[in-house]
Amino acid sequence: MTSSWLAHRRAASRRCVRDLDVSFRPVELRKYVEQAQVERRPQRLPDVEYPRPGGEVLHLDIQLDPLVDSESRLRGVALLFQDVTAAHRLQDELAVTNQRPETAFEERQSTNEELQTTNEELQSTVEELETTDEELQSTNDELQTINEQLRQSTENLDGANAFLEAILTSLRAGVAVVSADLRVQEWNRQAEEL
Repeated sequence: MTSSWLAHRRAASRRCVRDLDVSFRPVELRKYVEQAQVERRPQRLPDVEYPRPGGEVLHLDIQLDPLVDSESRLRGVALLFQDVTAAHRLQDELAVTNQRPETAFEERQSTNEELQTTNEELQSTVEELETTDEELQSTNDELQTINEQLRQSTENLDGANAFLEAILTSLRAGVAVVSADLRVQEWNRQAEEL
């Protein structure tokens, strides 16, 4: 230890607490000292922040104990400053660490809800596709029925044309079939020879 430090300490030990910075910084201690003197019971100030030059913040637990002699006379008040910065830092880190699983759980819950919504949307889309498939199947059935009817009508028309051609061929006279605008639609060989 240096002699200047010892000299400073001796000078400080002879001064009144109220004259020292520590009496009002980091917290106003004078009222707690007076309270400890009057009530003659310990006072405790937990987790007091003490900003230091350079931006560093210490966390202190301050204990004030009245000093009473064997005859119950008050001899003074002992001030104990305990640096709990490391414990405070660990407490902060623990809070952050405890927050991570909670945040991860909330994110997982949100993802589950999104997946459930997507699943519901996909289920709805599947139902719509099934309905569309049923409609297409119904339309396909109708088209098959129409195709069958067209095939039957074509066969009937082909039969009627063959029958008409047979009639026209068997006639000895020339026969021509004309439309309303007088265009020749059909004729037999005799009409062609004419």
